[in-house]
Amino acid sequence: MGVREDKKELREKYKAVKASLTKEQKALLDEQVYGAFINSLSYRHSKSIIIYVSREDEVGTFSIIQKAFEDGKRVAVPLCVPKTFALEFYEIKSLSDLQNGHYNILEPDQNICVKVDPFAFDVCVVPGVCFDFEGYRIGFGKGYYDRFLENFKGIKAGLSYSFLMQKKLPRGRFDKSIEIIATEKGVKRLAGI
Repeated sequence: MGVREDKKELREKYKAVKASLTKEQKALLDEQVYGAFINSLSYRHSKSIIIYVSREDEVGTFSIIQKAFEDGKRVAVPLCVPKTFALEFYEIKSLSDLQNGHYNILEPDQNICVKVDPFAFDVCVVPGVCFDFEGYRIGFGKGYYDRFLENFKGIKAGLSYSFLMQKKLPRGRFDKSIEIIATEKGVKRLAGI
């Protein structure tokens, strides 16, 4: 099998692992990941944050977004441009600035949100199905974030559950690594940096 097939197999495997969690288990894990992330130096020293808006099958980000508002940070969230597989980022001031978008993901309402230069932001929290200890991840297979991370100079972070962390995941030549990962066990700087 090639890298693409290996990733697809692992993506399905770890999605099933996440789906097996009860709502109570997931809520507790998300709360612990939240605590680890907001207490990290990367978060505390940032003035601005790019963060994905979580779906039910992802580590929750709503509490992090809300905390960032409370802490006076600028918050930008992605909007997918399907034909180009590019991401655009819009600053949001409230969770009510979101509406249902592509791939059944909440996205910024372009009628009320302002498009921003994402390269001016301090931290980018990247989604992933699973991550490894060298900073690589398996995403959802479209490559949106790898294209963006190519030029992002801020801190690249991930959120995961510790049991989804792997020693080394298959990777392609366009895959980009992240620098820190927050799990329910704390924040770890990753080895691939």
